[in-house]
Amino acid sequence: MDAIPTHEECIQILKDAGAPQELIDHAEAVAKLALEIAELIVETNHDLVEAGALLHDLGRIKSHGIDHGIIGGEMAKELELPESLQNIITNHIGAGLTEDDAKELGITPGNYIPQSIEEKIVAHADNLIDDTERIGIEEYIRKFIDEEQYKVARRVINLHNKLSELAGMDLDELTKS
Repeated sequence: MDAIPTHEECIQILKDAGAPQELIDHAEAVAKLALEIAELIVETNHDLVEAGALLHDLGRIKSHGIDHGIIGGEMAKELELPESLQNIITNHIGAGLTEDDAKELGITPGNYIPQSIEEKIVAHADNLIDDTERIGIEEYIRKFIDEEQYKVARRVINLHNKLSELAGMDLDELTKS
């Protein structure tokens, strides 16, 4: 499939893969926020952002571990989804995982840092959604600081600041609406 799947096609992909309704509801909430962010940033592929946000947790159907992004990316590849969409799914964890992070976590070696603007938007929209509720950046990074994972917290803050700069506003404002 070369074309980016529509909203309805993404939901069907999730249902066909056995996604529970809670996962679909979470994906819908992430997609809504991701599209709001995408509207603020010039030259963003909105169709790709929406599909990426809807399918970002595809791998959660098989794993609830940190490896669900990698597993989801593999599932997307098997479904012959566009590579740009596979990359969003694979690289959506937090603000991404470095090769060192992957090694420490014992997951498939690789660099899982979001590269494209669409990857970054989906990853960060997911950070700002807890189940289906929007949360602020401070609430999201608190767990990393409490666990003394300062480099992860810093990476998330940097992603937040970069996207906020591109959007022309603090994206935390979108979590208050």
